[in-house]
Amino acid sequence: MGVAMPRSKADLDFEQYGANKNCFINKKAKKLLDSKEKESVVCRYMPYVRLEEWIGKSILTFVSPNKWEDPFEKIYLGTTIKNLPQQEIYKPRSIACLCFTKSSFRNSVAFWNTYKSSDFAQLVRVEFDFKQMIDHLMKSIKDNKMDVNVYISAVDYSLNQEFIKNKEDFIKSIMERSTQNNGVSLYIKMLLHKRKAFAFENEIRVFIVPQNDVDIFDEKNVCVVKNFNYNSVIKKIWLEPIRLPPGWVTEDFAQERFKRMKIKIRQSLLYEKCPKCKVVDLHDLNKGENICS
Repeated sequence: MGVAMPRSKADLDFEQYGANKNCFINKKAKKLLDSKEKESVVCRYMPYVRLEEWIGKSILTFVSPNKWEDPFEKIYLGTTIKNLPQQEIYKPRSIACLCFTKSSFRNSVAFWNTYKSSDFAQLVRVEFDFKQMIDHLMKSIKDNKMDVNVYISAVDYSLNQEFIKNKEDFIKSIMERSTQNNGVSLYIKMLLHKRKAFAFENEIRVFIVPQNDVDIFDEKNVCVVKNFNYNSVIKKIWLEPIRLPPGWVTEDFAQERFKRMKIKIRQSLLYEKCPKCKVVDLHDLNKGENICS
């Protein structure tokens, strides 16, 4: 059985995020996102066509955690919690989630390969100003009169799969790292653990949780936040690092498409062609000259 790594007390607890009364962030996420820099950037890898839909329709879409691919991160999805300190039973409502990475490696092969769902779908890496995005999200939620709360959380990668599967040890480790264990708070914390093999993702999750039993999903099983203002939210877009097939979006096309938003758009040069070296002249090795020709 795996052993839980020691943590600071209450590092999973949520606190109000800024002036947003319906928005909460846990300390792990706050530590990752608090930056001395003016902007706090998170990234999302996604198909270009979806990004165009988001901006074109002024929407932000959240999906059910049911769509997460790793079975171990959703072991406790839909789990009823009994005998809470101040609540006899908690039956979780349907929640929606949108995931980002805090990783700054724009040319990470692991990311480009992991999120490439189809050879026919062009992938982009979108860099968001996180603080601006949350402010705009909460304004849209208020304008749309959505009765929901937002929870912002960093994912924990310190546990192995045997520990996660062991309900007693897993829940106990969460309780030991929390001072607040009401139903929804504890439930969200149960959905914040992935195995060590996924640690490179450095993931930030934004959950939408309904305040009542209202269904937040549409007929396509997507939670859509309408009237989302993208001004100053997107800082940069990277096109995936492959030779573009006919019909795919080029850097110039995307720059023109999003011209009014003044977004920086670049083609990743991860696989940029480099001339082969035919001869290495060791005589010039320590002369600071080009030894390859």
